[in-house]
Parts: sequence; C-alpha cells; structure tokens
Amino acid sequence: MRAFTTKQENQQKERNEKKIICRNGCPQRNDQNRVFNEQFKGNIERATNKIGRSADQEIHQSVKIRMG
Repeated sequence: MRAFTTKQENQQKERNEKKIICRNGCPQRNDQNRVFNEQFKGNIERATNKIGRSADQEIHQSVKIRMG
C-alpha cells in the first residue's frame, strides 16, 4: 500500500469533510435530500406549534367552563 503525500492527505480530508457535511443534503447545491430534510424539519416545527396551540386552547376552554 502506498502512503499518501501531504497534498493527498489534505485532499482526502477535504473530501471526507464534504461527505460529512453533505450527508443530510448538500447546502452548496440543490440537493433533493437537503430539500426533503428542510421540508421535514419545517413540518415537525409546524406540527409541534399546532400541538402547543391546541393544548393552550383546551386549557383556556376548560378554564372558561369552570369559571362559568
């Protein structure tokens, strides 16, 4: 097996870093994984907000009923 030169080592490190960064969708290009992950994250945030609002509405409604 041949040893890497310093330049080759640096190039390999850069490639490995790009792979890590781009694993969930590369921000540098219009990658479908990136688009999907952003949509999924947005859906989770919206759902969480709806759940929070629904819980708040139920609490307010139950307080109104109790207070008459």
